[in-house]
This record gives sequence, structure tokens and C-alpha cells, in this order.
Amino acid sequence: MKKTYTVAVIGCGGRGYSYTNLIMKKDEFNVTAICDINPEQLEKINALTNLTPDAMFCTEEEFFKKKRADVLIIATTDSHHVRQCILAMELGYDVLLEKPISDSKEDIEKICYKNFYRVIKE
Repeated sequence: MKKTYTVAVIGCGGRGYSYTNLIMKKDEFNVTAICDINPEQLEKINALTNLTPDAMFCTEEEFFKKKRADVLIIATTDSHHVRQCILAMELGYDVLLEKPISDSKEDIEKICYKNFYRVIKE
């Protein structure tokens, strides 16, 4: 039997919409939560996912209060990637991080170290 992976998406603009549109066509994935600061973007993606209002978030603070899926797609503005990726890894998500990760070597190293210590704990 195939495993079904639950997926959450933060950043529901063009990139987030494209990823969601693709994964909704696959039986192996089920979108369980979406987050964007723009309610119109949430509604646009929700036309694909048909989520209930309690699975739609307008603030990352509310969204990151708990793990909402197996995988998190981070498709937000580039300047938010590192912070959100670290929060996601701390919650135990597997992450698909839209590029660029960062233009800062130090920020990229933060993600690498955080992931390294996560793998060691497992």
C-alpha cells in the first residue's frame, strides 16, 4: 500500500500555488494546512484544496504553534526562508524550501547545523 504524505504550504502566491496545484494531482499527497498573510491568496489555493477554515492561517505565529503535516513547502518571500525553515525543522517537518535559501553563508549554515542535529537525535 502506498503511503500518503500530508503537506502544509506556507506562502500561497505563485510558487505556493504551483506546488499545490501539482501535488493535488497525486494520490500520494494530501494538503492539510495553508498559510499566507494575504486572505485572497489563501482563498485561491483553497479552491484547489477545499480545506476547512481551521486549516487556513493568516499568521505564521499561529501556523507554527504545532506541526500540521509531514512535509512543509516554504514558498514565502525569500527573506523569510531561513527563519521559517528553522522553525519547521524544530517542529519535525521534512521541508521543501523554495530557492534561493539565502544569500548569506551564515544563514545557510544555520539550516545545515539545525538539520544535522535533528538527524543525530533521530
